[in-house]
Amino acid sequence: MKIHQIKGYIQTIYLVENDGHFLLLDGCCRCDVLVVKSFIEDELASDFSKLKLVITTHAHPDHSGGLTEFQKFGIKVAGPIKLNDWYKGFSGFLTYQIDILLTYLVALNKKRGFKNIFFPRKTKLDFILKEGEVIPGFEDWKVIECPGHTSMDISLYHSDLSLAYVADNFVGNSKNVFRPYPIVYPDLYKNSLKRYIDLGVTRFLIAHHGEVKISQDRINELIETTPVKPRKHTNTLFGIFMKLLKSFIRKF
Repeated sequence: MKIHQIKGYIQTIYLVENDGHFLLLDGCCRCDVLVVKSFIEDELASDFSKLKLVITTHAHPDHSGGLTEFQKFGIKVAGPIKLNDWYKGFSGFLTYQIDILLTYLVALNKKRGFKNIFFPRKTKLDFILKEGEVIPGFEDWKVIECPGHTSMDISLYHSDLSLAYVADNFVGNSKNVFRPYPIVYPDLYKNSLKRYIDLGVTRFLIAHHGEVKISQDRINELIETTPVKPRKHTNTLFGIFMKLLKSFIRKF
């Protein structure tokens, strides 16, 4: 088994290769679909149809934005049961617009420019992924439900490698790892971090950095310092927006 890392619009994309078939560990931005296709065809000299499944861990533009585009190529997609709840109704519509805006601000901060990242707020999944299930065709990978960042987050765990793709449950840089934004359910988030310790995960694939090793001491530190009050758009967005905007202005 190989795990390829691909540079996405604002995130690292993880493509699992096993016996000539491929599994995508998250649904990317809409504009990343052709990037993945090109990587499989040009870099790996394989056929895009050998991508057997695309998983989404949660409903954010850089994790579920490409799902319907992958489906247009006949590729199956899978994700958590609550995926379509995140952008449902009027409040969901506002959340969608804010998430798109934040994605663009991150992209501009990274000097990635403007690309089309708009995607349907509702996706018809081919498979629903639940706690403890193995991934069809890739049975070494198991689903673990690790909400908190959103209401639905799942992680993908490979016990033989003590490895987990945890999407946004950590974000990182070259020096350390941190909590993500938002954290809608702090208690659930802390429980999710405890799960990684209990499972003995030592290698973490995170969407906003790369593969990292995180000590139990650092995970416990993040658990202990997670605020009781949720960090979500209604009480935190303005500060996040201004921080990203100032960073963008400094770069230009």
